Amino acid sequence: MTNQREYVERVASTYRATVLGRIIQRSGFLTHDLNMDRPSPHNWTAEPTSVGDVVQLGLWLARNGYTECLDDAERLVRCRLLPCQITESPGLKPAVADDADEHRDLDRRVVGAYGGMHQPHWGKNPVTDITCAVLHTLTDVYRHVAVRTPAGLAVYFHLDYEDDRIRIHSQRGEGAEVTIQMKSSQNALIRLPGWTPRDSVRLLVNGTPVNPMWLGRFVYVSHELLPGTIVLRYGLPVQKLTEQ
Repeated sequence: MTNQREYVERVASTYRATVLGRIIQRSGFLTHDLNMDRPSPHNWTAEPTSVGDVVQLGLWLARNGYTECLDDAERLVRCRLLPCQITESPGLKPAVADDADEHRDLDRRVVGAYGGMHQPHWGKNPVTDITCAVLHTLTDVYRHVAVRTPAGLAVYFHLDYEDDRIRIHSQRGEGAEVTIQMKSSQNALIRLPGWTPRDSVRLLVNGTPVNPMWLGRFVYVSHELLPGTIVLRYGLPVQKLTEQ
């Protein structure tokens, strides 16, 4: 909020030195009890709210110039937060079959929540703050899929999205393809993930191949070519990791 760079840099340095690869694994796996990388009676499940905190830190740092953090944020959303939403329940049974409200319709109530810690928590009611926290993070990400900047409208995340300025559709197969419909004549900036080779990039504007222009980590398309449709294609290199 104050844009005092010395403090922002301290956050960025701490993020680089402690969060990535040490506290949280690249897949987004993080145990409930910090630094307990194997289950135990008191630490038997993964927990996604801290992952959401990392996503939001990465997003806020990106808004302050550290756009490389957007790679981390999108990876963790794709690999951990979205897949952990509960879409079906294996059959929950209440501890007390007394037909009280808190003991009814458990399977129906849990669907849509974000997985991790849904057991009664040491005698208290079921924990709902995890779903609230993950939803808060995903809402913040959605609000920043396309961000207005002094240079133009910047696409931060390659996620499906639409508002009165832009429509985005992302698909992935052997390679990645992002289709962006710009609804007005303004500069467009499309983030290119740092892990894909620049020579794998293919750019089409209104069906015509265009040599990419770069503005930092972003592919730049001038307002002179827009409104219209931008298609950005790039490679999906494979990286194999072993986590415990």
